Amino acid sequence: MIGIIIPTEQESKYITRKDGYKYIVSGAGKINATIAAMKLIFFEKVHAILCLGSCGSVDNTSIGSIVYPSEYVQSDMDLSALGLSYGMNLEDEKDYIYTLRIEDITAQMEEITYIHSRIATADKIIKDKKDSIFIYKYFNADFVDMESYAIAKVCFNYNIPFSTIRAVTDNENNQGDWLTNLELAMNNLNKVIEQIL
Repeated sequence: MIGIIIPTEQESKYITRKDGYKYIVSGAGKINATIAAMKLIFFEKVHAILCLGSCGSVDNTSIGSIVYPSEYVQSDMDLSALGLSYGMNLEDEKDYIYTLRIEDITAQMEEITYIHSRIATADKIIKDKKDSIFIYKYFNADFVDMESYAIAKVCFNYNIPFSTIRAVTDNENNQGDWLTNLELAMNNLNKVIEQIL
């Protein structure tokens, strides 16, 4: 069974539920996402995790665009005082994570128009231009969210395939308009999910 994490109730209401999947609304942020992933793995015994939700663009990617990342970074981890690169923790070998993609989802996504990119996760809404520049400069990430890296790290450590599919709700031109654009973005995402699940 695939477990599906949706960060917020606002996003969740646009996603059509299908039989055979375990859905959980985690709450926003890395800690809530980590707890949700652990529940799915250890209590629901899922064999893979898919995260569905919105994301921001650090450039001018169109609102409603579908993003299917393959690399995840944690952009608010800063141990540079210890000589580490931004995003790295003491036990990390690099500042990003490759995840074990869900093969069936990846195969189905071949029929979908999407953006393949790196996504940066932080426990903050990225509103300032300087934050966007920092994320692109140091992490080479085009998109931001608040959950994906945390779930990816859990899945990476427990050898659980993980994918996230996101829809863009805000970009450089309209920073912070999450609620305004959520319906368009999540309806686009739901159309994709209805095709691939």
